Amino acid sequence: MLYVIGDIHGCFKKLIKIMTYINDNSKIIFLGDYIDRGPDSKEVVDLVKNLKNSILLMGNHEDMLIKYFEGTSNAWLYPNNGGKDTIRSFGSKEKFIEYLDFFKNLKFLHIENIDNINILFSHGNINPNFPVYDVLKIKTYEEYYETIQGKISSIMETNIWERMYFDRPSGNFVVIHGHTPFEDVFINSFSKGIFEINIDTGAVYGGALTALKIPYTPEEIKNDPVIYKISYKDELKITPLCLLKDLYKEE
Repeated sequence: MLYVIGDIHGCFKKLIKIMTYINDNSKIIFLGDYIDRGPDSKEVVDLVKNLKNSILLMGNHEDMLIKYFEGTSNAWLYPNNGGKDTIRSFGSKEKFIEYLDFFKNLKFLHIENIDNINILFSHGNINPNFPVYDVLKIKTYEEYYETIQGKISSIMETNIWERMYFDRPSGNFVVIHGHTPFEDVFINSFSKGIFEINIDTGAVYGGALTALKIPYTPEEIKNDPVIYKISYKDELKITPLCLLKDLYKEE
């Protein structure tokens, strides 16, 4: 089984409730924004960095943290961004030194082919001009910014910052992302099926922390080809979201 978890933002207690449902052998993809605004960023980071079968993506808040410690931007400490909440959780700025490599080694994108459907996992949405397949090949934080230079007009069009919604897929894939909070999971579709799912449901603003449960192996797909929404606000809820076959794929 494959699980995908949206923006946590230091909401460790909600994350634990979701994690208790997930089987130890399952693969987990995290969509970034582990830190800031919520009370327990360090606990969240310590948990996810030690998971074995997981893919950890970078969010814009990790990007702001890196830029702050590299001396290129102070945006991380702006009051509305929540960097000071993260410093309180870690105890001091100095405590970040041992974590910087972890943050810089987060992936920017990940793609899976499930039942012949390409599913792209990203923190934010995908701008049509964004060089997805080039970015999938990169290995370092520095390479990311070298790769996108000249391809897009601003940092806001990168996959960790993009908030725009588009009426067609940006490539031969379905995008599952977070970044922009909604009250409930947002699904974007067109005539050929669902091409975008946003699972940021505002955990740090009093909303639920949301995950998806996606059938992953041929046996799982055969037995139950349903994508489920798992959410925790005041209680754990598991509800069907859509069928796997409802997702867009190029014929």
